[in-house]
Amino acid sequence: MIKDYIIEHYEILLKVWRFLLLFFAFIYCLLVFGIFFITDNYMLDNNNASIYFNLFLFFLVIVFIIIVQFTQYVANNTGRNGHIWAWVAFFLPFIIPVVLSFLPVNAQSKCKLGVHSWNGCKCTICSALKDKDHSWDGCMCKICGKTRDQEHLWDGCICKICGKTRDQDHSWNDSMCECKRCGSTRDLFQAIDKIRDESVLINIAKTEHDRWLRKKAVKYIENESALISIFKTDSNIDVCAAAMERIKNQSFLTEIAKNDNRISLRIAAAEKLQNESIKNEILIEIAKNDYDPINRKTLNPLIRIKAAKQLYDESIKTEILINISKKYIEIFKKNDNLNMRIKAVRYIEAAAENLHDESIKSEFLNKTSKMHKLIENQKNIEKKYDDTYRFSSFDRDEDQGRGIRSLIGI
Repeated sequence: MIKDYIIEHYEILLKVWRFLLLFFAFIYCLLVFGIFFITDNYMLDNNNASIYFNLFLFFLVIVFIIIVQFTQYVANNTGRNGHIWAWVAFFLPFIIPVVLSFLPVNAQSKCKLGVHSWNGCKCTICSALKDKDHSWDGCMCKICGKTRDQEHLWDGCICKICGKTRDQDHSWNDSMCECKRCGSTRDLFQAIDKIRDESVLINIAKTEHDRWLRKKAVKYIENESALISIFKTDSNIDVCAAAMERIKNQSFLTEIAKNDNRISLRIAAAEKLQNESIKNEILIEIAKNDYDPINRKTLNPLIRIKAAKQLYDESIKTEILINISKKYIEIFKKNDNLNMRIKAVRYIEAAAENLHDESIKSEFLNKTSKMHKLIENQKNIEKKYDDTYRFSSFDRDEDQGRGIRSLIGI
């Protein structure tokens, strides 16, 4: 509190201190002169002279102590060594206060006390800084170089003045994962949503190893020739399906619907055909064929059901769905494997749900209801065997199969 007051009113206090030093030095001289005068003229024989002498001597000691202490205080507050000046004042109590009063104050000494010569936010003498009175040039102080998060001069993602970076307007490298200017990195999967340069998206869709990145990039591509090229060259069915969703070229869609080995892509292409007769012809072919040439096994019946659902010829559609249902009823009867039976029931229900003939539909659904009960019984029997016996897996399966077949009358 006192130091702050001294710093704030230093120039005025300095004048007061110098005046007081001279004043006390003058008083000291008067007291010394008075003592010598009394001693020379009265020789202390007179009682009054003795009293005056003692009184003058008392005040002289008081003033002497004040001079020494005040000299130390003033020396400290003018950037000098107060202890040395106090000792010198002890021996030269008149001369030292006068000398100290007239000595100029060193600028560096003033700075040590905190009395700076400010040019805005910087001291012109000792280069001390304060966090106010800045001279702002946009986001940076021209005097001290301090920065603030305001009024930046952005050049892309970097401020030209202070070098601060921001998470926008980056210059991404070829991999689209690192900024060439600031070095920032990003998750490409999330970044694809913000990319607007179609050439970059096409490059990702064609060259990226991660199929999910390729698929996501394809969803934002509008160039149909690029989409067709991606469809032809990419081996992943998910990426091809994403490209298929955006392709509108009817001749290309017809070619894929007729000749592609991937059944799901044939259906997707057929669904987009505007020629209903070609579309129906292709869907009938897919729905009737239960062989998957790619995987070299029975085609998933759900794919056949999906194709049959879109047929406008109700008789053909009913025939295909009934055939699928009957096939999996036979599989249910002949197969003891619980998982295969559960799948068979699911396929029968999926086919029956798409039948328009309610009598046939209810017939199949009634059968699946009985099958569900048999499956529950089979689960209970398997649990019973697992809890009671410790057969080898082969013996257990054989014994369970005989028991279940006997239970359901097959």
